[in-house]
Amino acid sequence: MDQEEIGKRIAAAGQVAADLARQTPVDSAYVAGSLTAGLGNAKSDVDLFILSASDSMPDGPVQFARDGGRVDVEWLTLAQARRVLDALAGMDLTRQRLVELWPHFDDLDWYARFLSSVDVINSPALEKLRAKTKDVRQHIDDLIVVRWALGYNSSLEDFHGAVIEHDYDTASYSGSAMTVASAKAYVASLGDIYIGHKWVYKQLRRSAPLLDLSAFSYYSRGHWVAEGDEGANRMLSYGQTLLGAAALNRLADTPLPELPTVFDGSGPRRATEFVPMSIGDSVLLHHESGRQVKLTARVALVWLWCTGPDLETVVENVLSCAAALPGVSLTASQVRTAVERLVQSGLVRSA
Repeated sequence: MDQEEIGKRIAAAGQVAADLARQTPVDSAYVAGSLTAGLGNAKSDVDLFILSASDSMPDGPVQFARDGGRVDVEWLTLAQARRVLDALAGMDLTRQRLVELWPHFDDLDWYARFLSSVDVINSPALEKLRAKTKDVRQHIDDLIVVRWALGYNSSLEDFHGAVIEHDYDTASYSGSAMTVASAKAYVASLGDIYIGHKWVYKQLRRSAPLLDLSAFSYYSRGHWVAEGDEGANRMLSYGQTLLGAAALNRLADTPLPELPTVFDGSGPRRATEFVPMSIGDSVLLHHESGRQVKLTARVALVWLWCTGPDLETVVENVLSCAAALPGVSLTASQVRTAVERLVQSGLVRSA
């Protein structure tokens, strides 16, 4: 959809907001959703959020037809918006408190929509909300990346169970959700934080030039089932790669310049039961059994490139990637030592 049409839709929503402001107390209003995030299409509706300084609001969303499109109105008090933002900004995420992030998916969705929204009725209170959102963006963006990793983890046990029983229909369903979650974590680590699942392809195209969309399609659409158990392992390695890259991207000033794409061979290969996520200044590898291992960014980079090639190829790949990252210094000897310790810890397997 071109910018002129988006502008018309936003103007129509602004007229709805002005009409409502003449009928009931309105502090401010903004348009959010896929259109303002640059992801919508000709059939996308317009999401209009009305902020009220009062606790008295109409019940539920309201819909209006305007200029051949639909405007969905959602009411929110300023107090509610502040509580959501304060709750996210004040969340001190540690490996012991990961579960506390799980129920905040809708809050993160509101935050991502608000960040890309367009004001149609401004106010000092709305401006303060926007200023605070900018102040806490890095922290909440980190939460979004971790929340996608938790979403991946939530399907992992069911996926493993289905593969063990050779129930590939169920496994492909869980695997699709996991692949999308890992891709959403990856684009979020690059700053494209919009939450809606269905826009993942558009987000990958605009924000993830390193990613091979054909590989994403292969795994997200379940084509891997034709390979049986080995296909399942490759799918897990693929999702783990995106999550690991996302975690490292959040820890560094520069995104990873390249990603592993080959998940074959008898060399060092990651144990796919672990889910990586960035916590503090480390990459946490989380296992569904409750085991958690913290890795420094340098060791996590080595772990990321353990995808099956022989040890010397792993060393070459790690050094090539590290050379493009400011402040990351590794030698071949250090990489070999790290691989050895990762194998001893059960985080990497080697034939």
